[in-house]
Amino acid sequence: NNLELQALIQTKRNYVQLKAYMLLHLANVHLLKSEFDDAEKVLSTLINWTTTHSILQHYEASITLALGLLNQSVGKVIEARNYYRAVEKITTNKELIILAKINRVLIELGNTIETILNEIRQESLVENGNVNSLKSTFHILEALASNDIIRTRDHLFESLKLSTTLCNDQLKAIALAVLGTLFYHTQNEQAEKMLKAAYQLSKGAHNDLWCLVAGVLLK
Repeated sequence: NNLELQALIQTKRNYVQLKAYMLLHLANVHLLKSEFDDAEKVLSTLINWTTTHSILQHYEASITLALGLLNQSVGKVIEARNYYRAVEKITTNKELIILAKINRVLIELGNTIETILNEIRQESLVENGNVNSLKSTFHILEALASNDIIRTRDHLFESLKLSTTLCNDQLKAIALAVLGTLFYHTQNEQAEKMLKAAYQLSKGAHNDLWCLVAGVLLK
């Protein structure tokens, strides 16, 4: 009976963790699909679930990052910035910290971008190149921050190479769209190919922003 009770307790624990993980995954799916109301509802359910079962500390950083993404997506940049800063304080997970800083860069672009990029450069995760998806995103940010067209081009091509290797269509679309914009007035034919590819990839990923960026130049 004691063994059966222990097995039952463990099964319940596994269920609690599994549901929390699935809710977090579902929230991220809603965010990727720009279903912000649904994402907010799922995150609220996740917070209640993890709080009720005393496992919030295991998911707090990921939830906080998702809340930052949600607020940033709907234009609440002050709230988003606060969530991203909170992520950096409540976890030692380098991937989550860098993701939070990358999104802060997008908010602060043109303001304190160089300061934040320097912070990211110092993180060993990027320096050691352990996560190529983050490196690909970082190259895009470096390209946007640079005033040197050669450096901008090199960063974008590096991002394109990494995103192609990873089969990450969203990052590939962004790199192609920015490259197409960069070469639009000098190599129009090549730029048009890049922009068309970016548009198709963005459309497939339901990324309205980069569809718009590529589409405007293709008209």
